[in-house]
Amino acid sequence: MNFKGEQRAQKILDQHKDIFTYIKNREAERAAEQMIKHLDDDVEHLLRVLEE
Repeated sequence: MNFKGEQRAQKILDQHKDIFTYIKNREAERAAEQMIKHLDDDVEHLLRVLEE
C-alpha cells in the first residue's frame, strides 16, 4: 500500500474511524456511504501512483 503524499496515512485512519463510528452507532447507510467514498479515494490515489 502506498501512503505517499497528501498526508495519506492520516486520511486513511480518519476515514476508518468514521466508518467504525457509523457501524458502532448502527448507522448502516452512513457507514456504507463512507466506505464507498473511502474505496473511491483509494482507487483515485492508486491510479495517480501508477501514472507516476
